[in-house]
Amino acid sequence: SKARFDALLGVAADGIAHIDATGAVARWNVAAEAISGIAAERALGSPLDAIVPEGWTSIRSVPLDGLPHLVRWSFGPAGRAPVRAQVVAIVRASGVDGWLVSFAPQHRFDEIEQLKNELIGSISHELKTPLTAVSGYAETLLDDGIPTAQRQRFVETIRENATRMQRIVDDLLDLSRIESGGWRPNVSTVEVAGIVTDVFTALQGAASAKGLTLVANVVPGATHV
Repeated sequence: SKARFDALLGVAADGIAHIDATGAVARWNVAAEAISGIAAERALGSPLDAIVPEGWTSIRSVPLDGLPHLVRWSFGPAGRAPVRAQVVAIVRASGVDGWLVSFAPQHRFDEIEQLKNELIGSISHELKTPLTAVSGYAETLLDDGIPTAQRQRFVETIRENATRMQRIVDDLLDLSRIESGGWRPNVSTVEVAGIVTDVFTALQGAASAKGLTLVANVVPGATHV
């Protein structure tokens, strides 16, 4: 119903505007007022191009495919309030029946972009250690003179680091599922001593090169969590 739709617009965190087929503002929610600094009384009934400064991307340039398309606007003098907007054309059999616009401050997306870059850097660091171990031990295995027992240990180390990289990939997939709402927790038993061994094996070479000694202290009885 219209009342329910208006109620949803009222509590939305993003600015939402409904533009009618003539290009005039038909709805302008509370968040749109806060983000743009333009009161609903001024916006409602006004052509959108009278609200957004010259140089904005016209909603009439948005493809009529019913999909959201990115445009960038700035409200206020000297572009003091840049926003990123998603525009969807409302298309009926008779033609374009208006547009639905959702927008948020550009700095919010900049913060998300910064977090994404930090995440990529962290993932790269987490993958570098097991990749280095796998590469090093695989290269060593090319030596036919390695004793069988030592060769077996090297193969096991490669397997353990491959498992570690798989866990990182699984964590990334879980993160994607969490964002999409499809993640379900998978509770499992973890062998603490085994994880400590994996970490020591991966870091032993770097620690030895720097003259460091790695010491583990696993509390008795806490072998599994």
